[in-house]
Amino acid sequence: MKAAAGRKPHSRAREAAVVAGLLIFLIPDAHAAQAQVSQVEAAREAYAASVDIWSVIQESLTEQIRRLPASEAEVRIQAAEKARLAVNRTRQAYLNALRDSYAAAAKPPPAPAGGKTGEVQLILAADRELLADIGSATALLDAEIKATAGTDRIRAAALQKEKTDLLELRTIISRRGRELDRLETNWRLAAANRETVAKAYARLAEWTVTAEAEASKEDAAWAGVYTKMRGQLANLPLEALTARSSEAEPPPVKQEAAVQAASPAVAAVVQSAGGALVPNVGGVWAMNNPRARKLPSGAYEPSSARLEVSQSGAEVEGSFECTFAVPAEEKFNPLVRFNFTGKITNPILRFDISAPLSGSILLRQADGALEVSFGISNPQRTGIDFGVVPEDGPMVLRRAIR
Repeated sequence: MKAAAGRKPHSRAREAAVVAGLLIFLIPDAHAAQAQVSQVEAAREAYAASVDIWSVIQESLTEQIRRLPASEAEVRIQAAEKARLAVNRTRQAYLNALRDSYAAAAKPPPAPAGGKTGEVQLILAADRELLADIGSATALLDAEIKATAGTDRIRAAALQKEKTDLLELRTIISRRGRELDRLETNWRLAAANRETVAKAYARLAEWTVTAEAEASKEDAAWAGVYTKMRGQLANLPLEALTARSSEAEPPPVKQEAAVQAASPAVAAVVQSAGGALVPNVGGVWAMNNPRARKLPSGAYEPSSARLEVSQSGAEVEGSFECTFAVPAEEKFNPLVRFNFTGKITNPILRFDISAPLSGSILLRQADGALEVSFGISNPQRTGIDFGVVPEDGPMVLRRAIR
């Protein structure tokens, strides 16, 4: 599902007003209708805004990937991915709001008071009997009027008056019958119209499911685009990446030697067998969060994590273990443990998780710390319940042992 990122604000407001009018007309409860409209309008505006932001980032991304150093290019790809995740999230909220509003409109409103077909039929049946009785009474009066017309004119006039009243009553009853027939027909048409509108909105509610499926395909396509961009970076040799970084960065200012020697720091890079410099991530990295808990959103915070990396030049072997803050009354397995191996061939430190599990772990250096995220495609193989830590929400570990 795509949003028109370039659509003008007044156009969006006009469309929202049209949706508002339709929903207020179709949903019986005006307050509920207004609430539905507000939710749809707010969700749509949030979705359109996220698309606008992502479009701006995405527009120049290809050019930036081509000219920027690999580390900066990776940052730009991550920014585009985060913006795309915001598009996915707000689009889903918009679809949910649409589905809820369509489902509310799909519920047929109650029939108007007095529109019960059974009551109308009873009235019409009683009227038919009454008309038959009036017909019989009129016939008897005609016969008696003829019999008394020559002998008792006063009685004949009274009988004629009675007959006139009966004929007038017959006219009133017949007119009422026609009106009831017309009203019943209108009630039937109104009921049919309500059912037709309800079915139409039910189909629209079903359409949102199809839209979600199409949106998932679009998300997968964009994920493939960003994977391909990273692949382009990965295909560059380390020497080329180092050269790109050197060209982009100004030469360091030469500093005078310190009076007192500082304690030796951990080297940021090491030399591989081929002579190229690669990031140094060897050692033990740890994180401890005694205040970790289950968040109101339903997410579980990690309470501890430990990463051990053995590095020989570009060759890396490691193990990772973390524990999530699962409440005692819940049955999820809080522990995640796996090994990984790989070779550093570019600044993107992504390594394959070892069998029997399948997946990858991503390490990112950030201000002396190490950001760790991972994805396991078959976590059930070893009883893992937490198979993903997303790249936009990594664990932050600090070096404990060199």
